[in-house]
Amino acid sequence: SFEVQDGVIINFDTCGSVVQRNINYEVQNAITGACAANVNDLRLKISQPPISPYIDVSAYTTGTTAVPEGITHAQLILDWTNTVTTCGQVRMVIEQDGSIIASKIFTPSTGIEYLDVDFTLTADTNIYAYVTLL
Repeated sequence: SFEVQDGVIINFDTCGSVVQRNINYEVQNAITGACAANVNDLRLKISQPPISPYIDVSAYTTGTTAVPEGITHAQLILDWTNTVTTCGQVRMVIEQDGSIIASKIFTPSTGIEYLDVDFTLTADTNIYAYVTLL
């Protein structure tokens, strides 16, 4: 690292280590039958805005990744294609370690829906994000 004063480097130092935590993630379209085809894209992003996502995966995906300790934001994005099939209400859910930390119920129409939540990053955090019909 270096320190700058009035545009001039005045000091050099070593960088401290960044604490990393593992995130185990899964994103799933749990809508069954004809309505499943209305999900054009389902995507999970884990980041710390305004930083670009460290995880940006579409359904169906599972995995594990190490992220810096400051990452604390999850976003589930649903791109719904309105077809002839009437589907009723949809529920978007984000779980952390088996507990629901965010959910949203809505009647879908063509377009994009978002579900955002801040979470506490602990060692081996499990994030499960999905959509389903009510």
